[in-house]
Amino acid sequence: MTHRPLITALLAFLFALPAQADDVLKIGNLALPEGRGVPHTAIGTPYFMIWPAVFDGLTVIGPDGEAKPMLAESWQPLNPTTWHFKLKPNLFFSNGEPVDATAVVETFKTLATPEGLRWSVNNAYRGITGARAIDALTVEVTTDPPDRLLPRRIGAIRILPPKYWAQVGSEGFAKAPIGSGPYTVDSWTGARIRMTANPTSWRKPKIPKLDVRELTEGTARLQALLSGAIDIALYLNPEDKAEVENAGGSVVTRSGGSVEVLSFITVKKSPLQDKRVRQALNYAVDKQAIVDGLLGGVAVAASQPAPKGAFGRDEALKPYPYDPARAKALLAEAGYEKGFSFTVEASSGGRGPTGSIAQKIAQDLAAVGVTMEIRSVPQSKIFRGAYDGSFEGEAFSMMYGSIPYMDALASLRLHSCLWQTPWNCTPAFAERITKAYAAFDMAEREKLTRDLVRDIRDDAPALWLYEDVTMDGVAARVKNYRPVFSHIAYEDLELAK
Repeated sequence: MTHRPLITALLAFLFALPAQADDVLKIGNLALPEGRGVPHTAIGTPYFMIWPAVFDGLTVIGPDGEAKPMLAESWQPLNPTTWHFKLKPNLFFSNGEPVDATAVVETFKTLATPEGLRWSVNNAYRGITGARAIDALTVEVTTDPPDRLLPRRIGAIRILPPKYWAQVGSEGFAKAPIGSGPYTVDSWTGARIRMTANPTSWRKPKIPKLDVRELTEGTARLQALLSGAIDIALYLNPEDKAEVENAGGSVVTRSGGSVEVLSFITVKKSPLQDKRVRQALNYAVDKQAIVDGLLGGVAVAASQPAPKGAFGRDEALKPYPYDPARAKALLAEAGYEKGFSFTVEASSGGRGPTGSIAQKIAQDLAAVGVTMEIRSVPQSKIFRGAYDGSFEGEAFSMMYGSIPYMDALASLRLHSCLWQTPWNCTPAFAERITKAYAAFDMAEREKLTRDLVRDIRDDAPALWLYEDVTMDGVAARVKNYRPVFSHIAYEDLELAK
């Protein structure tokens, strides 16, 4: 028995708006930030799709993985630890405050407060020791150690209006955020954000209103799109493509800038602490069958923890071959000839190895004697576990993501002892990651990173699955939807009349 008609009717009711249809662009996302409108508290990929509607950074990552101008029109290093960023003139926040050097400096000061140091954006802010205004439009940023890829990382820091922030603080800002982006927030509930075009934005939008809803289940996002309740359904599954196209829509494929994995919790006592066991699981799973049979051939099997386009990727690496016999031999060598059992927490929201993919992984592992129990949990629980360590199994669906920096070191650090609540910790790798970050010479930094990518691939702290290719369903009336990684240029979007 299908409940689709009921779901469709309910979604249409929930998304009904008093404004005319052509006035509102409606988007369904798998998650909205739990901390609401403070952009520095949530930097997961679903949230990166939201922040460009309201906020701007100094830079943005282009299709080639390089930093492009955003609020900053140019930048240059004065020495290995000092950079100058020149801002574009005549930019303003939606409340009228100027976007100038003072705003940038005060934003960096906020990140350095005890409260700011707890925010997730500090993965980007880490290593920045200070910022000062040289003149009204020039900011000097210092780092320790040197950071050759600072222009890539710094774009994750969204610039905030300093007077308004001082007036309302983080709690007030979360409820009523203000930025320099194309939209202003009218209301923000737990599961819905209503926005209106910002007339003062330097990125003036063509659509008067924007409505973003949290729909955690992929099926709900698909049905909302098919019913006309939303115009863009983010993070659909490959099997949804035919339904979207049959309904007159299209599916836009974009690189997710990440490698999808089952990440092993090696700080917890289990057979997964043994490198031979982790390698065995990589040999036991037929990744190419997943790509061809379950992902419609749009992805590629993962060869390493760095996706295409990431700085430090080793193009010579190949995926672990599908070799059940080798897997069994390694398990026997490690003392698990009869296999073992473990539990994986997998996101239910359509991101990563979930549903039929997780079932395929479990089937392949069972063939070599390993039982994998799958617990479906909301994506928000996965994100929360990454920050507080509250995982309940021995593995979880995760990614080695290079967004927004397109730097392999970003994800290697996340999956290491250097993370605030590490689930995998090899001190020697942590030392090498720190050394690679400190290398200012581009060639040296690339070599150090590539060597790490190769050695961590062999150490197998995760089950390398496939490079993420994200599919977004788009209604026929939406024009110019051309996202780059996890950035939407909202100012380019139009609705057909």
